[in-house]
Amino acid sequence: MSKKVFILKKPLLIAKFATTLFVFILPCLNAHAQSRVPLYSPFELRLATTQQHGNPYLDVNVTGIFTSPGGKEMRLAGFWDGGKIWRVRFAPTERGIWNYRLESNDAELETSGTFEAINSNRRGFVRVSKTRPHGFEYSDGTPFLLMGDTNWDAMSEGVGFDPYFKNYIKLRAAQGFNAYQAMVVNNRYDYGRNEGGESFAMFDRETRDHNRVNPNFFQWVDRRVAYADSAGMVSILFFTWSEEIRKMSTEQYERLALYIVSRCAVYNVFWVLAGDYQAYFYEPPIYRQVGAAVAQADPFDHPISIHPADGFVNREFADEPWLSYLMHQLRDAGEFLADTVRFDRVYNKPVVNGEYGYHVPESVHPYHGIRTDANFTRTGAWSIFAAGGYFVAGFKHTFFDPDGHYGYDPGFDLPPVYFDLQNAKDLEAARQYGVFYKFFTQQTAWPDLQPRRDLVLDGQSELLVQPGAEYIAYHARGGRMRLQLPANQNFSLAWFDPIAGTLQSARIFASTGETVLIMPSDTLDAVAVLRPAAAPGFIHAGNVRNLTRERLNLRQVRYRWQTTDWADSRVTLQKPAGARLQFIDTKLARDHAVLLDGLTSGMEYQITVSSQADDRREWKTVANSLRTAIAARWRRVGGSRA
Repeated sequence: MSKKVFILKKPLLIAKFATTLFVFILPCLNAHAQSRVPLYSPFELRLATTQQHGNPYLDVNVTGIFTSPGGKEMRLAGFWDGGKIWRVRFAPTERGIWNYRLESNDAELETSGTFEAINSNRRGFVRVSKTRPHGFEYSDGTPFLLMGDTNWDAMSEGVGFDPYFKNYIKLRAAQGFNAYQAMVVNNRYDYGRNEGGESFAMFDRETRDHNRVNPNFFQWVDRRVAYADSAGMVSILFFTWSEEIRKMSTEQYERLALYIVSRCAVYNVFWVLAGDYQAYFYEPPIYRQVGAAVAQADPFDHPISIHPADGFVNREFADEPWLSYLMHQLRDAGEFLADTVRFDRVYNKPVVNGEYGYHVPESVHPYHGIRTDANFTRTGAWSIFAAGGYFVAGFKHTFFDPDGHYGYDPGFDLPPVYFDLQNAKDLEAARQYGVFYKFFTQQTAWPDLQPRRDLVLDGQSELLVQPGAEYIAYHARGGRMRLQLPANQNFSLAWFDPIAGTLQSARIFASTGETVLIMPSDTLDAVAVLRPAAAPGFIHAGNVRNLTRERLNLRQVRYRWQTTDWADSRVTLQKPAGARLQFIDTKLARDHAVLLDGLTSGMEYQITVSSQADDRREWKTVANSLRTAIAARWRRVGGSRA
């Protein structure tokens, strides 16, 4: 990409910047920060010079070299913060005495010293897990279940720091979200400013001077990122949209990325090189160069990725050492979202669908034909995670255009949408995300669960397994699940409602291997929680009553029976070779009906029908054998059928 040369048409437009950036003459100051710093907390050195620099953003380099008590050397560049001020930020990762020195092409910005890192209650920075390559964790090894939200304009004036941003972070944290993604430098020149002004000096209303950054803008970015960090929220920072990168030289783009890294690396952040990179500026070599530069500049191993365009993935960078996790922007029904996660797990990196769908319940997405209501956002989230991936959500009243700046919302063909944290439908969708998060973090050993689609026999369910301990099965559409479980083991089965967040009482059954679980609803999603259990002591209550059989077709038969009290419904089929198949319906009834499907034509099964009550009474009948019909096949011999 060639370097773009701008012609200054309206000098007065940058006069204000000139005053802000260059008029202050400060004495040389090698200001040492506090001598005791909690682990993983910012340690900042503020420095000043009396030297004149024509363009401090371009002309001055400052690098901090920090040596840990154990002798590890870590480097992090400093940054120009306006006027004659430079800052170097660092966060200690090891207890004890640290030594540092600053190197610069301006001798007045060089200094050295020590500080002590002390214990803190911080778990460290989120990174790709050292032991689970498809997951994330904190520096201390605590697993991190990424559940993000989207607020593209969070760094801009539409989401003002005091009136909106702080309340937004508080609400999302309370709802269970632990990350949000935002664009640092907006490509909308009429809308990209914040409390500190524009991100860059402007040649005119439609042309930025990417060689003259405005530190005041980025100071307000710092405030937002620091505030989110204090609330336990990771900032997923997109440097800018690819549409803006198209207007920069490669050097300008890389300089912006590294400037953001130097300012924000001391907080819990992810780096995203560009938004919609295939859509507006498809230059993989440039992204590879900048991705490698960001990875080298960041001593804390913050996760790095690049955001694909709608309907795309960033798989072409999967083997790049700087790419920490794969990112999707795919919007579809839950089982198809799960399929794409499975496909990309082969790279042994986390897979994140960073834009799988926004909660805009009035809208049918024009590109995908999907109504993006709470049912869609919920089933998509569960499907992605159950397949071994992570997701980032988004809500109608906070993800984009928070002050109705546009006359419509792109992609949704709706009237202007205004920032609203109390919209009832958004709150309900967010509550359902919270149900998801609490279920996995409070009721399962989720870090040890691995997707096992090979044990799914119905082609639609998702299954997470910790062998010998836990099986979590999810189906987005209701009806029934068909799973291959370990045979001759006792399991407890409890259904979890992903809408209400309730867990039914568990039922105990002896696994036959192939198992069909009849779900609580024929149309709504549900989660089957299966765990090993002790063999129950059943009390024989007699035979079932009024057992009947109805053949529906070659492969389906319905059994009906009655019990004298409320009980569940179970049918076990034994095949001639000895293998068994079991159907289980945990709904309590006195009049029972179980549809047997997926039967093999022309096979004779031995049938056992049973029901178990809550007090362990069991009604059980060994029925007559069931022989399924043989499909008739016609072949023509000469002019007749034979």
